[in-house]
Amino acid sequence: MDSPTIATDRPAVANSSVVVPEGGFQVENGFLATDTGGGHVVDFPESNLRYGLLQKTELRLAVPDYFRGLSGDSAQATGIGDMALGLKQQLGPLGGFDVSLIAFTSLPTGADQVSSHGYDPACSCPGPAR
Repeated sequence: MDSPTIATDRPAVANSSVVVPEGGFQVENGFLATDTGGGHVVDFPESNLRYGLLQKTELRLAVPDYFRGLSGDSAQATGIGDMALGLKQQLGPLGGFDVSLIAFTSLPTGADQVSSHGYDPACSCPGPAR
């Protein structure tokens, strides 16, 4: 049996348009440094845990990140961010490219300075790829 090909969501910040193969488990990590008009913030580990639930469906867990302000500005947020749970459904390939729908919600698990303090549902539609 051939090993399945995986498509990671890294090294880019954008999500890939394909799911993890059924029964597969993938861990992705990253690091983000931001400069917003002189305010410097680092954010890590930017971890996504992805599990292939069905042939074109995956479960997703975004592990809470740690945010750290570096410029000494007390207005900069420092602490652990919110966790997010989601589901990704691959809709393609459609006409030679892949498209998927990701529905997720963040859970208010973070520090006061960083958390949204609410359940924030959202969706995205990554694509096309190939």
